[in-house]
Amino acid sequence: MRRLLLLLLLLWEAQSRAPSRPNFVLIVADDLGIGDPGCYGNKTLRTPNIDRLAEEGVKLTQHLAASPLCTPSRAAFMTGRYPVRSGQLLNVLEELQLTNKTLVYFTSDQGAHVEEVTAKGERHGGSNGIFKGGKGNNWEGGIRVPGLLRWPGVLPAGLEIAEPTSNMDIFPTVAKLAGSQLPEDRIIDGRDLMPLLQGETQRSDHEFLFHYCNFYLNAVRWHPPNSESQLPGRLRLPGGSALQRSVDG
Repeated sequence: MRRLLLLLLLLWEAQSRAPSRPNFVLIVADDLGIGDPGCYGNKTLRTPNIDRLAEEGVKLTQHLAASPLCTPSRAAFMTGRYPVRSGQLLNVLEELQLTNKTLVYFTSDQGAHVEEVTAKGERHGGSNGIFKGGKGNNWEGGIRVPGLLRWPGVLPAGLEIAEPTSNMDIFPTVAKLAGSQLPEDRIIDGRDLMPLLQGETQRSDHEFLFHYCNFYLNAVRWHPPNSESQLPGRLRLPGGSALQRSVDG
């Protein structure tokens, strides 16, 4: 009996000394160069919170991104694999017989980067189709992005919807499909897309969509009730300043 008690005591002591699992906060900046933070030598920009991480932790000076492009680099960050190993998602769903049980969503975080122009006037970086502008501004080319959703047996194939929608809508849509409650302590600007996607309604639940660049409100899109119009326009702010049009007109 004494041996058993001694063994239990030793096991309890060993367990109490075992390190607990840590919390994780992973931060990835977009298009941030190694010369931007102060802790890497920048004397102009003030980055006190980033510098604090260096002061209180470890700084890597030969840290390499897996790709010089946004999406492949993020894929490598989230999977621990070179980007060339990713991209067979639909085939894998078929192999696992999960196609009819899986909602697949594809989009982009913003319009293409089109500011790079060669000496011959050729634009590089991507295409925003007929729309003016691109990454970094609120012209239509900067905010109009692909939106594709596939769920065989649940969503109709080949359907096109011209109603205004947003990538903010994905969070409440997925939350409802997963049976989760939306947070009640904050405003959720997105809307559940399923009624629109399944044809239960012909209208988007968005009457207004506001377009910000950082903290600045640049444009607004108005979809009047009982109308098929989507009206880009100018919003007059207190003080007399006006917002730009949100689409080419």
